[in-house]
Amino acid sequence: MNRPVGPGAARWALCAALGTLACFVIAACGVDDRKVSVDEGSSYQNPPSACVDVADAFAQTWERCNLGTYNEGFTTFVQSGGNGDCNTIVKIRDPASLYGECIPYWRGLPCTDVSAGNISPPDSCKGQLQFYGSDGG
Repeated sequence: MNRPVGPGAARWALCAALGTLACFVIAACGVDDRKVSVDEGSSYQNPPSACVDVADAFAQTWERCNLGTYNEGFTTFVQSGGNGDCNTIVKIRDPASLYGECIPYWRGLPCTDVSAGNISPPDSCKGQLQFYGSDGG
């Protein structure tokens, strides 16, 4: 795959990482998990809010690394990594690692790593945000 050079390279790298993020974060649920007990007042236990929190971390890096506006980064994540709408997220696999490792990773990702394409989320990020119906269920 040919990577762009110049100012668009960092944006390409973060967008390519979004595909990686989707692989690490989004997983399909085989059953209807919408009845998962959550504390509606806490993002830590509220699946749609957790998706928003990950989108926020991604958007902060997007803006900080001068790839576009915060809103562009947020929308990019939700469309690609958030299954198009954070309200479709019904379960958090491991809230402690999502908030303790994954979100801090995206917030703290150095722009030099983004530019170089050195984007490797922790393995604990895999399958964190789960949505219903992606497998036809």
